[in-house]
Amino acid sequence: MVTGVLSDHTGNYRASFYIAGASIALAGLICFPLRRIARWEKNRNEQGSESVHVQEEKYPMLEKTGTIESGKS
Repeated sequence: MVTGVLSDHTGNYRASFYIAGASIALAGLICFPLRRIARWEKNRNEQGSESVHVQEEKYPMLEKTGTIESGKS
């Protein structure tokens, strides 16, 4: 649709091909930092899970919630 509008206004498909190529190149450039972002998120999540373990050690009753001992009501 965009290609048709551009070709109608310009009289050729040159602008349409340039825009298509630029969008493909931009998509490729966006992919470069993805590995670094994924590594950063993984490290952040690992640090967050460590703080949860510290909290469970600090409050041991949190681990036992939801258990019912037999014979008691």
